[in-house]
Amino acid sequence: MVLIGYIPVTKLKCFTKAHCSAQIQQLFHECMRELLKPLAEVGQDGIDMVCADGLVHMIFAILAAYIADYPEQCLIACCQENACPCYLIKPAD
Repeated sequence: MVLIGYIPVTKLKCFTKAHCSAQIQQLFHECMRELLKPLAEVGQDGIDMVCADGLVHMIFAILAAYIADYPEQCLIACCQENACPCYLIKPAD
C-alpha cells in the first residue's frame, strides 16, 4: 500500500450551514480528482516498469482498493447517510 496524498479537513465556517455540506463534498471530489489524475493517465496510456525479473514491461495501473468508513462511503457514492435510495421514507420512520 502506498500513500499518495492527504485530503484537507476543514469546517468551512465561511459558508452557511445549508451550503457547507455541498462545499465539503465538492472539495473532497476535487481533491480526489487531483490525487488520482496521474494514476488515471498511467491507467490509460501505460508506463514502462522494470519487473522483479529485470525485464521491462508495459503496465497499466489501476486503483485496486479504497478504504473508507460508512460516512465517507456515502460521500464517495454521492448518497445521503441513513436514507433509503429507493423510497421516500425518513430515517426516523
